[in-house]
Amino acid sequence: MPYVDTDTVEDLGGGRCRLVAGAWSWESLAAAIGRFDADIDVVGPPELTAAFATLARRYAHAAEPGS
Repeated sequence: MPYVDTDTVEDLGGGRCRLVAGAWSWESLAAAIGRFDADIDVVGPPELTAAFATLARRYAHAAEPGS
């Protein structure tokens, strides 16, 4: 994935927006998006969806007692 130097947010109305952003890895992009207190719908690409799944597994493991 090419690195995008600037992020843009487009107001879609109705309390929704579209974020166009880039990062050095899909996981770092997912982590950056995940820091916001908001629900997230990934519309693409599939690599970003997979990155969220990877982070979800990591966070679930970290939440286990004694991990």
